[in-house]
Amino acid sequence: MIFNKVKQFQPLEKGLFCLAVLLHMGLALCIHLSPDEAHYALYATHLDWSYFDHPPLVGWLQWMMLQSSQTDFYCRIAPQISWILSVYLSIALYQQFQGSPSRSLDQKNEHLQHGPYRVGSALILWLTSPLLTLLGFALVPDCLLLPLVSGMMILTWTMTHQEGAPSTHQWVLLGILLGLCGLSKYTAILLAMSAGFVLLKTHGLKLLKEKGCWIACIIALAMITPILYWNMKHEWSSFVYQFGHASGSQPWQLRKSILYSIVLLLAFGPLLVMALILRKSKNKLNAEMLYQKETSMTVGMGSNSTAMSVSMFSWAYGLPTVLLFIILAGRGSALPHWIAPAWVALIPLAAIGLDRWRAFKPRLWKGILSFQVLCCAGLVVLILSGGFGAELESAATSLPGEKPPSSKQNPFADLIGWDVASKRAMELASQNHASSLAVMNWTLASRVAWYARPLPVKVIQSHHDQFDLWFGPMSDEDDVIWIDWSLMTFDKPVATQQFESCDLLEQMPIIHWGRQIAHFNFLYCKNWQSKTSSR
Repeated sequence: MIFNKVKQFQPLEKGLFCLAVLLHMGLALCIHLSPDEAHYALYATHLDWSYFDHPPLVGWLQWMMLQSSQTDFYCRIAPQISWILSVYLSIALYQQFQGSPSRSLDQKNEHLQHGPYRVGSALILWLTSPLLTLLGFALVPDCLLLPLVSGMMILTWTMTHQEGAPSTHQWVLLGILLGLCGLSKYTAILLAMSAGFVLLKTHGLKLLKEKGCWIACIIALAMITPILYWNMKHEWSSFVYQFGHASGSQPWQLRKSILYSIVLLLAFGPLLVMALILRKSKNKLNAEMLYQKETSMTVGMGSNSTAMSVSMFSWAYGLPTVLLFIILAGRGSALPHWIAPAWVALIPLAAIGLDRWRAFKPRLWKGILSFQVLCCAGLVVLILSGGFGAELESAATSLPGEKPPSSKQNPFADLIGWDVASKRAMELASQNHASSLAVMNWTLASRVAWYARPLPVKVIQSHHDQFDLWFGPMSDEDDVIWIDWSLMTFDKPVATQQFESCDLLEQMPIIHWGRQIAHFNFLYCKNWQSKTSSR
């Protein structure tokens, strides 16, 4: 079978897994949408063949989830399902790496016995990763790639470790997985390259003569035709944007790539990296155990002498994405969660190293595990509390463009208050007969557009993005309610090629856990003057 049933969880494993799912549900209920989540929720309310910045699958899934209720919690059903599937498939792949139960390392070494109160290494890596915890309830396109990359690895592992050539139904399934990856995110091209590499490395160029290989390619290409159709209709703007985004806007600097690597280490937790590093031990017993682990599957099947080792197979899927984004980070054009699929691809391999590490370096592993668990707990507290900062003195009543010395950066405040601020902006728009709402930057638009829907939200500093396609750019003589957020404030957009006037209507403080963490300024801006009209 391609997808073997995961061995039954031990009692403690069941409890921790259920606790993690409950934590995700609790966070999903307690906090409002982040900027990216709201952006992809808007995909569902503006259903299309594709979108300016990403392929359409994330929007299509959200549309299905939101048919029952257009509330924040329903926006978070898809990522929770994706996380559960990802954990299941990742552990299934880890167990395939171990080989058949009769040759399992866990049964051959008493140090690694799984008793009723022992938690498997692969599950530990999932449960204690801070960023993977966030991706368990906050939907971004990378969430969809997590189960897909594990599923593709299980499939191609089977295709390269079985007797004879891959079957037609395996090729069909591979084509579907590749198509779903392509509909999820453009970086899926790296996964397609990885799958091609492991298959060609094992079966050779004769694979290209297989009818099933071309069936898989045709299926994958057919599935991504909506992306091609949309881009053809929109002057290939999505591809142009992605190439520009990947190239970055700053000169490449080594320190930025190093800083990005450090951020990854903290965001995902150092446990996986340490497990990969410490896999290569000079200890003779450890080396013998590694050899048994990595060859058990091939020997057990007794077939393909050219089949890849566990290490080469895993790195084939994980390394390209890791290297690409570390390099792109040198130009300031990479975010931590973009690397999540590669991290997940390496979890089964790291779990093998962690098995030995737990037995032979217990103090070191417990220390790093404790640090990682504390990071997860601290992240949850910061999210729920809206950070520890507060607006004091002049910062509590600052006007647009003002940054008093007492103001402090608090990124966690970004999760609080946008729902009530957007509703109030709608009321002010109705009272003042404004045609739409407006924000200065596109990063501020998604929450306002989600919570104030269906009222249009326009971006003043527009650079031709998704919001222009949805709501159009600013038009001559537009009157809007402009929303300015104190933690990302801008000067009033009053100039010869902007509004004629902007008058403050009111301020709204955001009080959370007994303290003011931010505030919104609402201004009535009249008579937009474009470059054309100003001439």
